[in-house]
Amino acid sequence: MLEIPLLGRFLDSTSSNGLDDLVDRAHSEFTVWILVLFAMFVGGKQHFGQPIQCMLPGHMDPSKNVSRKDSLPGWSSYGQDYCFVTNTYRLPTNSTVPNAAVRSQLKKEEGVTLTYYQLLNFFKWVPYFLVIQAFCFYLPNWIWRLLQSYSYVDMQAVVSEATAIRGEMKVEKRRERVSKLVDFLFASLTLHVGLREKERWPAYWTVIYLFSKVLGIINDIGQLYLIAYFLGIKNVDWALHPFLLSQRVSREGYNFTASHFPRVTFCDFYKSEQGRVQSYTFQCVVMLNVINEKIFLFLFYWIVVLIVISIGNVIFVVVKVFFHRKTSLKFYIQSAGDNEHDFYLNTDKVQLIEFVNNVFQYDGILLLHFLNSHAGAIVTRDIVNGLWRLFTSNFMAAKSFGPNNVQPPSSASALKTKDQKDIPYINSKTSTFS
Repeated sequence: MLEIPLLGRFLDSTSSNGLDDLVDRAHSEFTVWILVLFAMFVGGKQHFGQPIQCMLPGHMDPSKNVSRKDSLPGWSSYGQDYCFVTNTYRLPTNSTVPNAAVRSQLKKEEGVTLTYYQLLNFFKWVPYFLVIQAFCFYLPNWIWRLLQSYSYVDMQAVVSEATAIRGEMKVEKRRERVSKLVDFLFASLTLHVGLREKERWPAYWTVIYLFSKVLGIINDIGQLYLIAYFLGIKNVDWALHPFLLSQRVSREGYNFTASHFPRVTFCDFYKSEQGRVQSYTFQCVVMLNVINEKIFLFLFYWIVVLIVISIGNVIFVVVKVFFHRKTSLKFYIQSAGDNEHDFYLNTDKVQLIEFVNNVFQYDGILLLHFLNSHAGAIVTRDIVNGLWRLFTSNFMAAKSFGPNNVQPPSSASALKTKDQKDIPYINSKTSTFS
């Protein structure tokens, strides 16, 4: 299958790596794909189609006057290409086109330009603008992936393995893989106990993840202003008045030249002749603006939706990770059936607090958030209950918790991580234990 190599690699990099939720994927995957498709569609129309059509004077139109030398077909295509690559302009409704001297003066007076004679050049840059937007939406997630790659816990490999376990059909094989994953997680999550205080900030990766989310919200808001600036619109809420637009259309008919995406524009064309320069004014129709209008209206409302759900998502993650850690773990332990429920009820509540504060902390709860999003609640429940049993048997049996009491599970010694030698290791490329 034919593909564009750089574009293919870029789109592949937007695929989920497991360290995100649905809102993150809406930004870095779905929105990026939509913007790239829009850019390819508009770019194809511009470069391989006919983005602008101009009405030429009779003596330059070969279909009307084939007897004149200057009415060769080349002038027609040249004039239309010239109007596309140079700035066209629009005039107020029912106004006449001023002469060349007045037009030249209007172009120099910015105050008049904004009220009477407005240059239009955005439509030829739309594909490139959409590509820049795609990179902007991908950037926050890329920063999160880059910084998380330096974590002492390979969270991506954990989520990949848990997702693979979800599809495991053999019960014994599933139980074995869950057991190995639990051993790995237990050793990795308790690694911070032996680190210096400045190296074991329990919410380091959570703060970075939330920072990437806030950065995404800032990008969303900035995109609204960027779109308005790109289109030459003063009001950032330009798309929030559909009823006024529909009323104007129903009363007066569609106003082609006064809309934000004018279909009819004008172009000044200068033809050098012997001893003089002849000026012409073409009236052009930009049908591409019909497509551009729909694209930017969709993007405006889609970005507004992203802002709303992103703010709600940030609040949800903050509450879940920083305020409801104990509740989150209780949910998975209690939902494991009668035996697990009784096991929890017969356990000292102090153990649960120690379990939350010394094993999961904040980054561990964030990992559960990713596990639940990709592997599902059942696999996440099995992992949490396995960690709970290891915790009670390894730590609480000693009646203390500290660096001298940390003992990795017996099955953990065969595997390694980059920060601790006697800890299980998951191969992130194959998502299986080795």
